[in-house]
Amino acid sequence: EPDYPNTEFVSQKRAWRERRPRGGMQVAVRESARDSLREMAAAKPSEASQPCCHRGSEPSHPLRVVSWNIGLRGLATLASSTAASFDAPDVHGISRRQSFGSLAALLAALDADIVCFQEVKLREMERHLALVDGWDSYFSLCRAREPRTSGGRYAGVATFCRTGCRPRLAAEGVTGVLDSSIGHRASLVAESSEEELRQIDSEGRCVITVHADLALLNVYAPANTASDPEESERRRAFKASFLRALELRCRDLAAAGLRVLLIGDMNISPSRLDSAREAELLQAPPPPSASPSLPP
Repeated sequence: EPDYPNTEFVSQKRAWRERRPRGGMQVAVRESARDSLREMAAAKPSEASQPCCHRGSEPSHPLRVVSWNIGLRGLATLASSTAASFDAPDVHGISRRQSFGSLAALLAALDADIVCFQEVKLREMERHLALVDGWDSYFSLCRAREPRTSGGRYAGVATFCRTGCRPRLAAEGVTGVLDSSIGHRASLVAESSEEELRQIDSEGRCVITVHADLALLNVYAPANTASDPEESERRRAFKASFLRALELRCRDLAAAGLRVLLIGDMNISPSRLDSAREAELLQAPPPPSASPSLPP
């Protein structure tokens, strides 16, 4: 595993300057890191080793990555020391964990090298939800301040990486318009205006980290749950634009020689069983155009 001394991010052990643009990527970077990041962005992927992780004195091993949409709780509740531990059983009789007591306990329970959360639902960055010993964190929060987004406490993604598998590059957003550190976005620039790209990245839906030659995209794709026909059409168009931008960015990253891992919540339900309302939907008769129901 190569050592990237100029790409050290959030850590409780080092006194670093915090850079906190409103609603955006929340990281702490050493003063000398900016130029080095841009130099590494232009480096060929072959110059880096295969992704692996070190845990102290343990030997390196392939990356273990976990993805979890925590929208029913949000990061603040999951890391709370006061929230109830478990909720009431759902339609399947399963009681879900509501709180782990702290961020450190939450990450330890997941036993992974990289943890990708979707729907963290944070309006502003909170220190105790970003800084934990042994981990670096990378956030993208919702910039839109309107009733639909609960004043900004909406969507949002966060990627936590053990310091032993720290990425050599990290950026907020799928389009690259908010942070161009990683690059490889020519197709997006050619197809959309800067204003359109900023709109796509206004809700905190993607963080990209690059580990050796692996580009990992932590994504929370838009849903369309609006009941108003006009608003539903607007959200449908927004989702289509986001997914198109996501496709183009993945293609550009792959064309640059990077391996691409797209992970997260795509908000796509190919069948009834993929819906959060599966019990209700399976009891209802299928529409005439629907495919045959699955056997009991």
